[in-house]
Parts: sequence; C-alpha cells; structure tokens
Amino acid sequence: MDVPSLRELSERAVCAMVGSLRTVSTYDLIKLHAISRTHFPSSKLERVTGERIARSFDGLRTLVGDTALSAAVGSEAYESLLEASAQRAHEFARLRVTGVVLRPELPDLRACAEAGTLENGRTCFPLASLRRGVTWPEKVDPHRREEFLSDAEFAETFHMPRDAFHSLAPWKQRALKRDSELF
Repeated sequence: MDVPSLRELSERAVCAMVGSLRTVSTYDLIKLHAISRTHFPSSKLERVTGERIARSFDGLRTLVGDTALSAAVGSEAYESLLEASAQRAHEFARLRVTGVVLRPELPDLRACAEAGTLENGRTCFPLASLRRGVTWPEKVDPHRREEFLSDAEFAETFHMPRDAFHSLAPWKQRALKRDSELF
C-alpha cells in the first residue's frame, strides 16, 4: 500500500476546505493562490485558483491593484494575463458599435396604405408594409397578411403560387410566413 506524503495530505485537506472555490472571496482567492504557488507548486489547487484569477483578471486588477496581483501570480504569469487583457480590450473596442442604433428603413406607411391596389377583386399592399415590426394598413387582417400580397409578389416571396401555398400543411405555411416576416 502506498502511503501519501504529508504534502499530498495537506493539499487534499486544503482542497477539501476550499471546496469548489465559489464561496472564496476575491482577497482570499489571491492569498490562496500565493500559498498554493509557494507550498503546492504544480498542484490542482494552484491550477484551479490560477484559472479563476485568469477569468476575472480585469476585475481583480481594479479591486486589489497591480502590485498585489503581480505578487500573487508571479511576474511572468502577470505579464501574460496583462497582454491577454489588452488584446481582449482591443477586440471589444473593435466590436463595439458606437453612435445611433441602426434600424432598417421603414416604408412610408401612409403611402403604402393609399397605394393599396386592386387585383382580382382584392386589395393588395407591398410586402414592406405587411412585414413584422411595422404598423399594417387598417384593412389588413394580422393573421392573414399574406392574402394582401399581389399574385406576383406572393409568388416571389413564397416561391410558389397561392393555390400551392394553401395546399401545404398549416405548420409549413406558418414556417414560410415566419421566414418571410409575415407571421
């Protein structure tokens, strides 16, 4: 039988006391990492505390300062984390959208309502005035907006004539309407 060393027993005891590290405060996490680097190098405890410090590096820098954090993780690891933080900040700045929120151009709804044309005894409106997110003309039934498209626009939108569309199962019709923003 292999007897564990005092170091292994100590590491197990500390890991058991710490548990999942979720309840360890920020300051205790830094102290615990410094202890694990000194007394348990290359241990699971050092790896776990190091990963948690790496995940919350920017917040820890704000809370404890650069000096304390550098002392806890070591200068080489600190420089690596600092470089990764700078790259992350650069990437966030690149991805950040500034200025006004971009919105699609909405059609002039009054013009659309007045532009309702008569085709085969039906009033027809352009697709732009029937899509989701706009106020529809007064005469339009919100549950049957596809019925107010002209035959040509209907075929262009759904890639089939009306009678083929109506012969589809209701779930398939809803899926096509959803894809065309008419549901």
